[in-house]
Amino acid sequence: MLFAAFSVLLTQLLKNSFTLKPYFSYIFFFTPFFTYFYFVTIVKDEFYFKKYLKYLSVSSVFFALLLSISIFFDYHGNVRTEGVLNGDILGSKLTGAYGIHTLGAHLFLLIFLLIFNLHVNENSLLMKTSSLFSVFLLTYIIVMSLSRELVIGLIIFYSFFLKKKYGYIKSIIIVVLVGLFIYFFGRDLVDKVLFTWETKINMSTSAQDLNELSSGRLDLQFLALNQIVNNPLFGTGFQGFSLDYLNYKGYDNLEGWSTHIYFLTVLWKMGFIAFTFFCFFLYRINKIV
Repeated sequence: MLFAAFSVLLTQLLKNSFTLKPYFSYIFFFTPFFTYFYFVTIVKDEFYFKKYLKYLSVSSVFFALLLSISIFFDYHGNVRTEGVLNGDILGSKLTGAYGIHTLGAHLFLLIFLLIFNLHVNENSLLMKTSSLFSVFLLTYIIVMSLSRELVIGLIIFYSFFLKKKYGYIKSIIIVVLVGLFIYFFGRDLVDKVLFTWETKINMSTSAQDLNELSSGRLDLQFLALNQIVNNPLFGTGFQGFSLDYLNYKGYDNLEGWSTHIYFLTVLWKMGFIAFTFFCFFLYRINKIV
């Protein structure tokens, strides 16, 4: 993290351009890791674990409900418009709404948290029911995000979870029963999901080349590699594409855009020096866990 912060400062010195945005980007990027160490410090036994799990679960339920209310009432159930995710929390737009996979990753964490919370025996029936309902809402949001990667991740996650928890036979029965329930009691919702994905698939199959099929990501990855070659030690200093490109192929603002490949993004943001320490850091956390 120290070398990453150094890359921000040095890049600004080299470009003679000083703004606060790269520092906010730095904080946003490392927040999950700060959070990890924070909870490792304060959660010292099972009592504190269940206490903070309850706080996080209640917050997650409120988040899922408020976001879903906005999506269904303000946007008629449409989660995504072009490259932007719809919905707000009491009128406030979501930070990261322009990064579908970033926000989708957070929704995945909420689903995992709520499912885990369902298996805590001390929870009331109301809390368990609210958690389960919120899982369905968050699942709908991820499916309707029209992200192929997120939906595949969702299928893999539920497949492994159900198989490990209930075995093959019970898992198949659960999937069939849930599917029948949604089909008969949420037919309009099913039709909306199928129509939206049919449109998405038709657009994908009509793509003229691999770059168009990947929604322009190959272009973004090529630009990122060029920037890494130009400054391999310190990358873009968390300034992104806008450090070297004011516009590209008709797009006038590349701020907030990413490579869509996590480790390439890390290398691109902070350069080889910080990237090396970052990978070692992940390795150590993985061994501890």
